Amino acid sequence: MKRFATLVVLTCACHAESDTRSSASPSTPIPASSSAAVAAAVAFDAPLHFKSGARAQAGDVVFTLQMLPKLIVSGPQPEIEQLQIDVTRGSEHGLLQVDTRNKRAEWGGVVFELGYADVYHDDIELTVHRK
Repeated sequence: MKRFATLVVLTCACHAESDTRSSASPSTPIPASSSAAVAAAVAFDAPLHFKSGARAQAGDVVFTLQMLPKLIVSGPQPEIEQLQIDVTRGSEHGLLQVDTRNKRAEWGGVVFELGYADVYHDDIELTVHRK
């Protein structure tokens, strides 16, 4: 019975992938998508919510977000959430990393600022600015 329930959940999850071609609004999370899907256009200077694996476009920069495992360290902030940002413009490619201690990263005139990343709810709040 457990195997059947697992199979049903996996089947539903595979068929629940959303279309990400519409523009993003601050309250609408951008779901994860396949690399072949068209990237969702994001508004500059607005905090947006993404799922891990989401692909979006800010201006002419296309980026994919991947949540990394949480770091546990000693100190006043014992948990550090990490986010990897894979960025592309034409033939240029870069890989950025932001976390809850180092929240900003810049690439190609675009600044990515992490609000928070919640691995338990697959929720990333990110604001994209022009430099």
